[in-house]
Amino acid sequence: MGTTTILNILQKLYSTRASTKQKYLGIKRLHLESNSGFTLLELIMVILIIGVLSTIAAPGWLAFTNRQRVNKVNDAVLSVLQDAQSDAKRRKLSYGVNFRKNNEDNSPEVAVYLKETAPNPLPWESLLNDLEVKPGQVQLDEPPEDQNQITFDYQGNVENEGDIPFIVKVSVPDSSVKRCVIVQTIIGTMKTDKGENCENNENDDNNN
Repeated sequence: MGTTTILNILQKLYSTRASTKQKYLGIKRLHLESNSGFTLLELIMVILIIGVLSTIAAPGWLAFTNRQRVNKVNDAVLSVLQDAQSDAKRRKLSYGVNFRKNNEDNSPEVAVYLKETAPNPLPWESLLNDLEVKPGQVQLDEPPEDQNQITFDYQGNVENEGDIPFIVKVSVPDSSVKRCVIVQTIIGTMKTDKGENCENNENDDNNN
């Protein structure tokens, strides 16, 4: 075998080795690039998608939180009325319950007291205590002053039949979200309702 032949073989081996090395480096470079993070275009697309999803989800989330707040306050109204009725029966004494909006921040307030020794002024307390609801987020649809009070007698019945139905309406300002508690019978039967049903119960009574 001549020197020229040996040189040709060595040259081919070198070329093959160099080509293999270049291919390996190319694959490695592609692998590194694929794991190097988002490109600017990809980041822009992700931001746009997040923005669109946020726009779609925001109204639904707001409606959900509004319903949660109203439900909490409405449950508090129901609890106050039930407790007053229960105390009246247990102690064999008449209990009065008044509702109003605070003059300063319009937050819902309640006063519960013994009817025979009603204090002046009444012991008003916020209905928002411990509910994680801020003033202005939920309000009472305040009835006329002569319709914002109910009395349970010593048997837990409604003392004045003319107060039936006694409706306390809770709503979110500038929203259609509304809940209510209705004392609907003379024996003090209560129920909760929502939306237009709160108005319909009142209208049905006026028509009777």
